[in-house]
Amino acid sequence: MDLGKRILLIRKKMGLSQEDFAVPLGVNRSHIAGIESGARCPSAHLIKLICCYYHVNEKWLRHGEGDMFVAPEQFLQVYTARFGRQAVLDACRNILEGKGEDPDAVAQGQAEADLTGCRGGRAGAGDEELNRMINVLKLIWLSGDQRLRHWASVQFDRAFPEDMIESARKKLK
Repeated sequence: MDLGKRILLIRKKMGLSQEDFAVPLGVNRSHIAGIESGARCPSAHLIKLICCYYHVNEKWLRHGEGDMFVAPEQFLQVYTARFGRQAVLDACRNILEGKGEDPDAVAQGQAEADLTGCRGGRAGAGDEELNRMINVLKLIWLSGDQRLRHWASVQFDRAFPEDMIESARKKLK
């Protein structure tokens, strides 16, 4: 089975359309269709993004060796190395006992605190979309994963070219 067929298999296993699979990776549906059909080859960067975002075993994706997905234990090992054994144990215990805070609510509170001073105060009730975008960026940055940070930076630059940013600055004056 070639790389394109393995990507198709991942997408089907996850029950995603080509569009739903492509969007988080920063590509379009036709790009994924081309890869799945064998007409295109994914870049090394896209392969890394697929593995990172969808928790796919890179060795399996590239060569068909091993399990399709990375075992949860591997993620826990990464988090244990990053945050320490006790922090991971406490977090797991809190989740299993239903005591864990909702990470979206925690991130929302942190993002709102960071917005103090933005337009003279906190984001208002009508700024849910702004808060969501800030929360996602903050979660990516707080993860400490340099690959995710790089990916977010590239996507940000693609989504917001300098002329668009300058135009927005002028409108605020």
